[in-house]
Amino acid sequence: MTIPAVKRYPPDFPVGTVIQLGHWKVTTEEIIQFATMWDPQYFHTDADLAKQSFFGGLVSSGLHTQAILHRLQIENFYVGSSIIAGRGIKSMRMFLPVRPNTILRGELEVLDLVTRPDGTSLVTTCGRLFTSDETLALEQVGEAVFSSHPITGATQQELCT
Repeated sequence: MTIPAVKRYPPDFPVGTVIQLGHWKVTTEEIIQFATMWDPQYFHTDADLAKQSFFGGLVSSGLHTQAILHRLQIENFYVGSSIIAGRGIKSMRMFLPVRPNTILRGELEVLDLVTRPDGTSLVTTCGRLFTSDETLALEQVGEAVFSSHPITGATQQELCT
């Protein structure tokens, strides 16, 4: 594996920019596999028992849905950008249960960009996942630290504070 070349720095995605992140089809197998490892509740892991739940069937864990957003962000935005590290998640809301065979579409909106004296920028974004009928399924506001230009000699702790 090689480190991808940096092609995008914060000035390339000013406040208001919306990046399309592509699509992801959620499968039954993926829901069960993720939940078995990280959120083993019956309405995520057992399709038959899930029919008796509040949801009336198998649904994705909220953490799984969030992980899908994260994967789409990495593949379609962070790779090739000057990201150094995530700084935090300010908020995350799940608006509806995600069921097997749902196709999710992701987008990322730049909400704020603060250039700092150390050569980094703090970028606040809002990531969203929509169903195929454009219903909002998940929304997450987070912060990440990006290099404003190539950096040498700084420690991770210095850059992420």
